[in-house]
Amino acid sequence: MKGSHWWLGFLGLSALLLLAGCQKKESRPATTTTALVSKKALTIKAHTATVTKTQKTAQQRLDTFLTSKMQSKAGFYTNYLANETGGELATGHELLSESSGLYLRYLAQQGRTKQFSQFYEQTKKTFGQDDQFSYRVSKGKQAAVNATVDDLRILRSLYEFQAQTGRQSYQQEIKRLIKGLRQGALKDGRVGDYYDPQTDQGAMTGTLCYFDLKTLGQFETTAQLNAQIEIVQGGFISTAFPFYQTRYNYRTQTYSATKKINTTESLLTILHLADVGLAQSASLDYLTRLVQTGQLANAYDRDGQVLDTNQAVANYALALMIGAVTKRADLRNAALQLILTQQIADEQSPLNGGFGDTATLATYSYNNLMVLLALDY
Repeated sequence: MKGSHWWLGFLGLSALLLLAGCQKKESRPATTTTALVSKKALTIKAHTATVTKTQKTAQQRLDTFLTSKMQSKAGFYTNYLANETGGELATGHELLSESSGLYLRYLAQQGRTKQFSQFYEQTKKTFGQDDQFSYRVSKGKQAAVNATVDDLRILRSLYEFQAQTGRQSYQQEIKRLIKGLRQGALKDGRVGDYYDPQTDQGAMTGTLCYFDLKTLGQFETTAQLNAQIEIVQGGFISTAFPFYQTRYNYRTQTYSATKKINTTESLLTILHLADVGLAQSASLDYLTRLVQTGQLANAYDRDGQVLDTNQAVANYALALMIGAVTKRADLRNAALQLILTQQIADEQSPLNGGFGDTATLATYSYNNLMVLLALDY
């Protein structure tokens, strides 16, 4: 923990992952016709969790910070500071569908009917692009493409809202979004990184953390879901370093040969596997050791050597959720305690209640919203 920067995270995971790397030949299993995941594991149920008073108070303080300091009428600012650069990565007061999807999941799990309805309508107004969502809005202009992981997250929030409230009020909307995904980024059952509805062009790569298997399992065929699972499982690096490769190329049937393994990407991949009961015990044990010692770095090489000593609170939030989903109390509790110690408690700071750097006022919506969601676990 000493010397690391907790506020350092990703300006927009979906924006970062739209870039593809070079490829390395690696085989993966042939698709089986027997379902790899049971219907029970795929069922989206009402969210229930036993949270402490301290945990709930922390979540309420964080919610207040986000909605008062990071939220505009159109969505959540990427950063508290308005320093747009106009580059590949979202910065400043640009907006990401990623952030709106995280907040929608939070509202859904809280069962906040009115707020969910209003925020979902605003999300459609801000990011709606035919039957998908533009991943980014900068100076009022939408990016030409979506980010499939963000669309799946928003879709999942609709399923979760219906499960939490017992209402089937979004069935038509769910069907519309599924139709859009199948015609675009999920054409032929392949999870592509993005789709451009104007050019009718999609990515021929699938970033492994984009494979939200539980959401995909709500509408994909058994064969399609099996193939998606096998691609993700085939990206397992090694028992010595049980994280996951970054991306799969459908043309060459190879995984990316990137030397840098991004921790957020791998943890999101592990969480998606955990959601359907497929997380590797080696990954859980390895992650638990890193969290318990406060050494969860932002990036590693393929041998598990640290490449970026900075730490992101979003990664500990992902670890918390992985621990909760897999019933690993040791992992969940260790991550929770580290998160609680990093929450800003300074009434004189504009970042009070949030997570960031009080000296520079740098704070990112992804970090804060991921923690907000995790504090429900």
